[in-house]
Amino acid sequence: MNGFEDERAPESQGQGETAGADAAGKPEDETVTESPAEPRAAPEPVAPPTPEELADLRARAAERDEYLDLLKRARADFANYQKRIAEDRKKWSAAAQRDLLARLMGAADHCRLSAEKSKDDNSAESLRDCIGLIWAELEKFLDSSGVKFVPTRGEPFDPHRHEAVFMQERTDLPDATVIDEIRPGYEFEGQVIRPAQVVVSKRPKPPEPETVSEASETSDRTEAEIAGPGEESADGTSAGESRNGPGGADI
Repeated sequence: MNGFEDERAPESQGQGETAGADAAGKPEDETVTESPAEPRAAPEPVAPPTPEELADLRARAAERDEYLDLLKRARADFANYQKRIAEDRKKWSAAAQRDLLARLMGAADHCRLSAEKSKDDNSAESLRDCIGLIWAELEKFLDSSGVKFVPTRGEPFDPHRHEAVFMQERTDLPDATVIDEIRPGYEFEGQVIRPAQVVVSKRPKPPEPETVSEASETSDRTEAEIAGPGEESADGTSAGESRNGPGGADI
């Protein structure tokens, strides 16, 4: 037992010496010391504004306030203007509609009278007179409104004012001339509201020239018809004989 303890004693002493050496060789915790801050330069003193500069600043501030007030007034005036224009448009539209309806009242009265009269009188003449009154009233309304009819018959065809529905060959008229009107067109202040549907003329195609063979056959038939039966034609054959001989065989 004593021998064992003696053997371990030097080993433990060696470990203690090693730990002490390590502790002795290890430096202690170093403390970080901050360097003192450099002193900042003192701000330069600002000179107080002169009376002239103060007066200029006050004038600029007053001008700014004036412009701001003008801007606010302009925005308010523009908003009021927009509201007033919207209300005026409604009034103008209502006035235009009233005027239109007032001018159509005459045609409406004629329609009502025609309907009442047709109950008592069913003659075609009475119906024709009623329709004539209605059309006269409508034509008067269109003329007073500035609506004009698009001219058609005898006029050169204009694709901006006319709509060609049919083409008709005519030798007595120039090409692309309006012959007849199918549906009237209307204009308002120089602008086409609806183009007129019309019939337009066109020149007939010239006849195709005959070929040489067709011309010779035609002349032979003419000579044979003139010569008559039993008489010889210009080539010496009779009307009943062909050029191949009486029997049809080649000569």
